Amino acid sequence: MLKRLRQRLSWRLAGYAAAVLAVGGLYFWHLGSLTPGLAAGEVQASGASRSLEAIWQTPLNAPHKLLQYAASLMGRSAFNWRLASTLLALIFLGCFLIILRLWLGGRAALFGLLVFGATPWLVLVGRSASPTIIWLWPLAVAACLLWWSRTVRYQNLALYISILSLGLALYIPGLVWFLVLAVIFGRRHLAKLLKRHSRWAITLGCLLLILVLAPLVRSLALNQTDWSTWLALPSNWSKPLEIAKSLGRMAVSLDWRSPGNVNWLIDHLPIFNSAQTALAFIGLASLFLAGHKRQAWLLLGWVALAILLAGVNQNAGFLTIGLPVIGALAAAGVYYLWSQWHRVFPRNPLAKGLAVGLVTLLFVLQVTFGARYCLTAWPHAPTTRATYVLQ
Repeated sequence: MLKRLRQRLSWRLAGYAAAVLAVGGLYFWHLGSLTPGLAAGEVQASGASRSLEAIWQTPLNAPHKLLQYAASLMGRSAFNWRLASTLLALIFLGCFLIILRLWLGGRAALFGLLVFGATPWLVLVGRSASPTIIWLWPLAVAACLLWWSRTVRYQNLALYISILSLGLALYIPGLVWFLVLAVIFGRRHLAKLLKRHSRWAITLGCLLLILVLAPLVRSLALNQTDWSTWLALPSNWSKPLEIAKSLGRMAVSLDWRSPGNVNWLIDHLPIFNSAQTALAFIGLASLFLAGHKRQAWLLLGWVALAILLAGVNQNAGFLTIGLPVIGALAAAGVYYLWSQWHRVFPRNPLAKGLAVGLVTLLFVLQVTFGARYCLTAWPHAPTTRATYVLQ
């Protein structure tokens, strides 16, 4: 019995290790030399994080700027400038894995990590020196809140870390709207969590939040133009018809056709492939079938708000905020199909082996596709070679 348990644990650990190595390799392979130079956005981002004084003066995207500044101390090179985004991408993927494991279990979390982590858009954003990857920060907030809601021994520590992640999230343009949406849907659960703490603990948490937000408040008070950037609202609004067209283009960029002028996509290819889209729809349907309508509508609202910000600003980068939701729904789709297969064939080892083989083949193909897209096709695309030319 003990020997069988050890074997199962060793196989599970081997699966996690293989997933981490496969996904991590996509982000680190020739990180500083895959393109002939830097894009204009990368040069601008590296300039904004050149010193602590520059970060203090313009603290928007401060988490990314601070990490990029720390990496640049090792040398000002393309590798070090991009390293900040890569490390953040791996941290966010770790948070994504934790969330899925607590929600769907270890096996579905592992498969979900492969489906989401090998998405070309995410890989290329995680290999860029621009701060686009920071829009995945809600994953860190969600992971901290889940830990806070489940821990018993470290309740106060979990409270303070959750407040810290929430405060840093407010430095990221546009995320304030998503945090408001999350608070509206989860206000009752949040109130229950706060009741577990003493007044002194909550007061200390509020002081920590004020301290974290002080540079942001100072910047917004001194520079009125930063408000539109922080709220992710355009300074010059387009005509309603143009906004409607832009919203449509951003919506279909997820699974059908992209505008074609995005640095992290080849030509007009969409962000997600048809397999990921189909699994996400199955996962969404499973939530409604299981009676989790409130959670399903929250996830749909999250994606819709990301599309709205992307369309209004005509900036596809805002779609990054909604990608984890679609990745989580795809993982839920895998979990639903697996559970239904197991219900039909509960004790058939041949059927179980066939299911494992098919699922494994799907994810091997997904990782292979991501590798060929990001490391072979994208660097040689004409748009890429024309964009990444600055030294």
